[in-house]
Amino acid sequence: MKVLLPLSLVAALMAAPAFADCTGPQNEVKIPDGSKATMDEMLAAKRAIQENNTAVEAYTQCLKAEQDAKIAAGGPEMKDEERVKISTEYANRQNAEVEKLQKLADQFNVEVRAYKAFQLAAVESALKPALSLRRTSSKRMAYPPAMIVICLWAAAPGPSYTGPCRQA
Repeated sequence: MKVLLPLSLVAALMAAPAFADCTGPQNEVKIPDGSKATMDEMLAAKRAIQENNTAVEAYTQCLKAEQDAKIAAGGPEMKDEERVKISTEYANRQNAEVEKLQKLADQFNVEVRAYKAFQLAAVESALKPALSLRRTSSKRMAYPPAMIVICLWAAAPGPSYTGPCRQA
């Protein structure tokens, strides 16, 4: 019994390098400036963050497998304190990667809000002349402002619109 404990510790130390290949994902995603970015740049950043999220999930699975292997290598003689120490170490590594990803996502969300605000301002400036239309001599508006917005939306690429501004 006393021989088994040192032997199991040696086996655990030898097995540890075999599982030491869990490397954290690279968080090198460039978040574009929302007030200057194009739709394609914003979508590319979104895809990069989603890929990074997938990499963090894979990293988490790798850490879990490595943690389980370390605990299993310790055998039934491993004390609870050692198990808690191993679990804490792996939880801290996982939490660090999740926090990096969360900061990246938060930064992206700020830039998305800036992008949407910039796009709204551009649409409002484009509609300004149309919104200032005055009533015609018959006291009837040529097109109410809401109709102009609908017509602009209908002309935009995407799902077809079958309203009054439908293009022939």
